[in-house]
Formats: sequence, C-alpha cells, structure tokens
Amino acid sequence: MSVNKRLRELREKRGLSQQQVADYLGIKAGTYSTYETGRCDVGSEQLKKLVELFGVSADYILGVEDSYDATLLDELLTTVRAIDAESLKETLDFAQFLQFKAQKKKGKR
Repeated sequence: MSVNKRLRELREKRGLSQQQVADYLGIKAGTYSTYETGRCDVGSEQLKKLVELFGVSADYILGVEDSYDATLLDELLTTVRAIDAESLKETLDFAQFLQFKAQKKKGKR
C-alpha cells in the first residue's frame, strides 16, 4: 500500500479530519491533502510527527512493513497516556529491557 493511502487509512481509523492532522503538523490542510493524494511527499519532520500522532512506525507509513497490530498498539497508547510520570518511566524501562532481550535473542541465532 502506498504512503498516501496509509496516511488516509490511519487518519480515518482515528476519526481525524485532514484539518486536525494538518494542525498537529503545523501545516495548512491543503498541504496535508497533497500527502494523501500523493501529489507531494511527506518530509522527514512531518513523518516524525505522523509517527507520534498515529502510533505506528515510520516503516509502516513508508510501506516497509505491511502490518501492525493496531488494536494492541492503541490499547497500549491509551494505557500509557493515563499513567503518572513515575509509572511511565517504569514502563519505558521495561520496554527497553524487552527490546534488549529481543535483540540479544536475535544475535544468538
């Protein structure tokens, strides 16, 4: 799936308008519209913000990865947004541990 189609799909799944996404990016709605129609490419700064907004990887938006578990990811993001700063730090530490563990496991193969 192309970048423009993924952007539209992600926006619609979250119930956002093009104007809302454009406001988040700090650009005009017409400019964002060109991303969804494929007339313009998304710049790196906008891509970073879209990753944050939609909670997916840049690889997913760019089409390098074909899927992500949206339900699980949305649930995780909702949970993380609702916890206090100390718990958030603990969550980050645990996630980094899991990442380290996965990388170590890959290295053994």
